[in-house]
Amino acid sequence: MRTGDDGRVERLRIGWRARCDNGGRYSSRTIFLAPLDSSTVVDFRDTGDYRARPDGYTARIHVTVRGWWSAPADRWHGRFSVRVRVVKDGSVVDTCRLRRLRWSAGPA
Repeated sequence: MRTGDDGRVERLRIGWRARCDNGGRYSSRTIFLAPLDSSTVVDFRDTGDYRARPDGYTARIHVTVRGWWSAPADRWHGRFSVRVRVVKDGSVVDTCRLRRLRWSAGPA
């Protein structure tokens, strides 16, 4: 996580692994960049969609992140969720989800 001189989040990278309906897992990382959907010096939120193309498939990925500053702990805390629809030749072949990943980040 990186914040700007104004204290707002400029960049956040989260590595994650989601469980799939077929029993497998889908691993990736997501980078959130400013401007976020909502951002103050004490909390932020962002939601978005993107695609990846692993090994002849298309993954349609929907992500949501939110975070808040905890002054006593001097850390950011938050939650992250993701849904992945894996598609081949226009048909959904699997769906993967990570419903609530808790994260935290402190000073470098």
